Parts: sequence; structure tokens; C-alpha cells
Amino acid sequence: MPPDARRRRTEHSSSDSSDAGPFLVSSVRYRVAAPPARPLPNENRWTKECGLIQKFLGVTLENGFADILRKNDIEVTGPPELAFRCVQGDDDSSEGQPTIIAVATWNEKTSPPVWERAVKQTKRFVDAKVLASGPEIRGLNVGVEMIAEELTPNNYVSCIPNNELTESLVRDWDTIKANVGRTLESFPSTQGQVTSISLFKLGSSANLECNPLTVYISVDYESEEARWPPVANEIQRGLDSYGHNLRVHIEHGGPESYAPFRPLLKPMTPQQTQEKRDFFNYSTDRLYKTTVGLGEDIGPAGYIKKPDGEETMPGAGTLGCWVEMKTTTTREWTKYALTNYHVVRPALEGFQLTDKLTPGAPKVPSDLQRADLGGIAPNTKFQSSVMEIEHPTRSKHCFAVGVLENVIKENPPSAERAEKEEYLDSINAFFNDGKHLFGKIFAASGYRRRSPTNGRMDWALIKPLNANRVGKNTLPTFEEWRNTENLPLLVAQGKSLKQPFENGLRSTMNGAFIYKTGSSTGPTVGVFSRIKSDVTIKDDAHLALPVSEEFVYIGEPETERLANSGDSGSVVFDKQGRAVGLLFRGHKAPSALNQFAYITPIEDVFEDIKRFSDGQVTDIRIAED
Repeated sequence: MPPDARRRRTEHSSSDSSDAGPFLVSSVRYRVAAPPARPLPNENRWTKECGLIQKFLGVTLENGFADILRKNDIEVTGPPELAFRCVQGDDDSSEGQPTIIAVATWNEKTSPPVWERAVKQTKRFVDAKVLASGPEIRGLNVGVEMIAEELTPNNYVSCIPNNELTESLVRDWDTIKANVGRTLESFPSTQGQVTSISLFKLGSSANLECNPLTVYISVDYESEEARWPPVANEIQRGLDSYGHNLRVHIEHGGPESYAPFRPLLKPMTPQQTQEKRDFFNYSTDRLYKTTVGLGEDIGPAGYIKKPDGEETMPGAGTLGCWVEMKTTTTREWTKYALTNYHVVRPALEGFQLTDKLTPGAPKVPSDLQRADLGGIAPNTKFQSSVMEIEHPTRSKHCFAVGVLENVIKENPPSAERAEKEEYLDSINAFFNDGKHLFGKIFAASGYRRRSPTNGRMDWALIKPLNANRVGKNTLPTFEEWRNTENLPLLVAQGKSLKQPFENGLRSTMNGAFIYKTGSSTGPTVGVFSRIKSDVTIKDDAHLALPVSEEFVYIGEPETERLANSGDSGSVVFDKQGRAVGLLFRGHKAPSALNQFAYITPIEDVFEDIKRFSDGQVTDIRIAED
């Protein structure tokens, strides 16, 4: 269920009345709606309400909207459509609304008053038609929305090509970014709400070079969209003074957090079950094995509690890769699993969820509070027990058990059912015998550590419980790539991950292809951008940390899923198979088809591990298979 701020309607700008009574209208840049719209991203569904409207009114509402748009000389990209409009990912249908939607071309000067007039006329028309129809739909409040192409998820984020990434633009970017940040903090509507400031191409053209250079700003959902125009205007005036032909774009969103914290026994609809399979790599036939390798799912081996006391899943992440270390006390190479700190945080006493099922500030005092502040050293003494780390994760295990039990219950005896029963018994035995227990937290960065260039440190090392849990650093095979939409032409397929090269990510060319394999989205390919973004993470807001500066990994236009929740901790590598970074957050811009993600140079991670050990770690490298 999304946070309350995602459901709050945009502040209204005017009002009107129809046969059904008074109604409010929101009018913001690129979007006008009655009643006021909820923050993007929204999704369109087809529900029983839509079916009833279609049954009694056919396409009367859509045609009437189209006529009103023509009379107002509004250019549309397609005919109006009826859909149940709701916040993306919201399971509560009472929070959505059947809506007639039109996508149109926006003109900064003429569209605001013309669109608002057209929406009011359409709302009066729609209400009159609904009231005059049968009693089955007479009580429905059907919304009207106009939205510009700029806000529809039909745009592309892309790396700035080298011919446009001039020396002067690179030189000016830090100053531009700082000035944009100051402007955002000077307006009450965006003060303290900024989650990222980036520079890339963003537009609707499939020819990516034709899209405009864009200063992309994401803000928290608490920020009121209706109050952004003066902020955007002030920023645009500042951008124009630099002469780089930059435009500003502000929208809700930010770096994605943990994998969802789902209640244990909440039933799933068929659609939700399929989404788990499609977007998060949930399965009912995976092989449960002892070894754990690069790119596989790991997470805390226990449940956490919601504020109401109900138990819920602890989240999950990805084993990025195996590393080897030498220490002052252990002169032999010893293997540890590398992932993100925030993947293992729920394993510590003091982890809390908010009422919105998002990570809250830790209890004070607690082991987690101390870890957030100072990290976890190999000799850290905890006040309470710490969960071990497991593979497979219980969220994916419980999914498989739940789906299989339901299939078995609903189908008569057969050879196929017997096969599923045998498999179910085997995976339950795997967990019941404790074979899922994988390792213990050995060391972790906490949240306050930064690289010398102000990059966020978010790493954790897991010590395996025994040698038979140590897997290999094998990169995806040709077959694994072929089963995705991301088949690369040149990459070290099926070979072992290689050591980083000198200066790693910092010496990687702007626009170069880089790759990752995560436990949710599997193998994916993207493009490296050398232009850093300012990033703020909500999960560490309780520490009041300064903004960090992060490298960006941008998905290809055809790569709809670059990094989902659960991919945190994935190692990023180049086409030679050399490790270059550690992915710690994905970012899905509501207005874009493709995603981007934030990565930390692997050399920064290794150096920080050595610094944090206070001289105890003498050497670290990618583990040799």
C-alpha cells in the first residue's frame, strides 16, 4: 500500500458545478483534472465500474470529451479513453476512480486556461450523462483528466552523448547543481523535499539524441505539485544564464527503497502473483541449493514486526559477488559475500517500520542505531541477537509455498500434482532443516561513511557459516542473457568476474555499456554516465546527512526493468567482465519508460573497507573461483 502522500489529491486551483453538484479542479503544468489528480505515477486498470459504464453508456463519454477537445482546438495524441485511474501499486480499489483520460500537446502560454475550460465542460457533460443513466452507475463519480506527453511514461532517459557533453558543461555542472539545490531549498514547496538532481537527456523521441538536455529533479510525494511553477521558472531562468540550452523537469519520485515489506499471510490476486514472477523473479520451480553465487537473493533470516505487531517479511537483496581478504590475523585469503548495508539492516535489533510500511528511524538506543552511526566492525559486540542471513530468502520461499499449496488444493490427483507435492515437501524440508541459513554479518559501513569524492558508502560483508555455502562469481551465460530482453553483443558470458582495473569506473568512458545481474531483474545492460547526480535517501533521514554525489547507470530504451527492489547489492561489470561498481539504488522516473540506477565505484568500496578496518584488512580482491 503506498504512503498516504501518494494518495493525496493535488491542491485545487478552481471549482465549478454540474448536475451532480460542485466539483474541484486541479491545474498544474502538463496536467488538469476534475476532481484534482493524485501524484504520478498512476496506473490504468479495467474494473467492474468501467464495465458498467461501458454497458450503459457505450463510448458516449469518450466521444463527448473528443468533441469538446475539438471545439477548444486542443491537439490530442489519440482518442480519449476510459480507465480506472489509481496510484501505481495500490491494492485498495476504494482509492481509485473511473476516469476519462486524454493525452494532448501542451503549450506553455495557451494550454493552462484552455485545458481547464475543456475539463470543466467535460466534467459537466459526464456528470449529466451518468445521472441520466441506470441506477447501477448513477452514484459513480467519473473523473476527467488531461495530461501532456511530457508526463506520460512514454519518454526516454538517456546518457548525454560525448559530442554534446562539452568541457564547459562538465565544468559548470557542479555549480549549476549547487545553484539548483539552493533554489529548491528557498521555496517552501520543495524545501527539504528534494530526492535527486541529475543531468541527462529526457524526451519522447526514440532518436535519443533529439531529446533535450534536461536538469531532472525528483522530489518527495509530500511536495505539492500545484506550487512548483514558480520554482521551475526560477530554476529555468538560472539555467538560461549558462547558455547550455538546458531545460528543467520536476516530478515526484526518488531512489527506490527496500524490497516490499509484505505481511506474511496476505492473499495475492492472480495479477499480483504474475507481477511477482515478471518483475521480481519469484518462482515455483527454482532449484534450492547449498552454494550461493553472484547475483542470487539473500536477506535476514527472520521476520520483522509492523507497528501493529503483525509479522512481515524482512526484505531482500542481492549477493553482489564473493571477495577475498587478508587481515593482520589471517594471512590466507578468506572469502566473504559482498552486498549493501541496507540489505542487512533489518537483521539488527531496533529496525522499525512506519505505518506506511517504509523503514523508519531505529529505536534509541539500539544495535541498529549504533550501526547506522558507526558501522559494524568484525569485533562489534551487539546488545541483542542478530538475525543470520539466508538464501533462498523467505519472501521467495513463502511465495512458492503459498502458490503451490493453492494449486495442489484446487486440482485433482494427477502425475503433475504429485510432482508439485514432492517439490513442495523438498523445499519445506530445506528450510525446516536450516539449510537456508547462509552466513553472519561480518562487517558493514553503516550510513554515515562517504568516499573522498562524497559518494555514499553502502556495503556489507557476510561471513559464510561454512565453506559449502560459498558459490562462484560466474557471470550470466549466453542462455541467461538470451532469456532476457537485454542480449548484449559483447560481454564475458559465463566466465568468472574479473578484478577491477586501475581507476575503474572513473576511467570508464561516458556512454560505455556496463552490466549487472540482480536477484529481481537478472542480467541487464545499461550505459554509464560520467555526470554525477545529487542524491538524498529517505531511509537515513534520521541522521540528517548531507547530499551525496553518485554515478548513474542508465537502462537502454528497450530495457523496461534495469533494477527493481531486491537488486540492491548487485555488482556492476564491464564488457570484459571486470568489476566496476556496486549498485545500491534504482530510480524509476514516472515520466520515463526506462530506469536508471546509482552505483558506487568498486575501488571506493574496497578502499573504504580497508580504511574502516583501521589497518586490520591488509588486502582485498574479487574472489578467484
